[in-house]
Amino acid sequence: LDECFDLHLAQAENLTALFVALNDEQFEIREITMCIIGRLSILNPAHIMPSLRKTLIQLLTEIEYSGVGRNKEQSARILGCLVANAPTLIRPYVNPILNVLIPKLKEEDSNPMVVTSLLTAIGDLSEVGGKQMTQYVNDLLPNLLEILNDASSSQKREVSLWTLTQLVKSTGAVVTPYHRYPHLLDTLLGLLRTEQRPRIRRQTLQ
Repeated sequence: LDECFDLHLAQAENLTALFVALNDEQFEIREITMCIIGRLSILNPAHIMPSLRKTLIQLLTEIEYSGVGRNKEQSARILGCLVANAPTLIRPYVNPILNVLIPKLKEEDSNPMVVTSLLTAIGDLSEVGGKQMTQYVNDLLPNLLEILNDASSSQKREVSLWTLTQLVKSTGAVVTPYHRYPHLLDTLLGLLRTEQRPRIRRQTLQ
């Protein structure tokens, strides 16, 4: 169901079926469905927006209050799909979303997969929020740098590097981090010396 079907998928009766699929027992189906609905949100906003707002509240509630790490991870991943595919809907809600995600990023007992999903959602939000992200730089940078220095999970380090890149791009804060966190440059240069994977090396150079 790619873009060539969008005009048909955006019809009310087909959207109803898609919203049913958001509750499928298979997580991969829920994830793909969210990408499709988000993409369709600009074609039939009157029919989609109320339901998507309700879904957004459900996702944030799950991330904030669920005691099950897998539920948090999946909700954060679906939230990332919504952010990436429905930026017009998400832009007014960047602040309340970050007010939920950032405290969860700071929890000491967080599952690495939960942290990775949260970081990805924050990176997508950075692209959507633009200058709105400036007020969160001081909250996010210490966490991102801590994860960059944590060698226990290469996936977390890779995603935190990407999120840092997105944050810098969106806010224009290209010099301030080096002044505020003098060890940042050493951390990045250390990654270039020790990291063998080309993708992470390119991300570090960015």
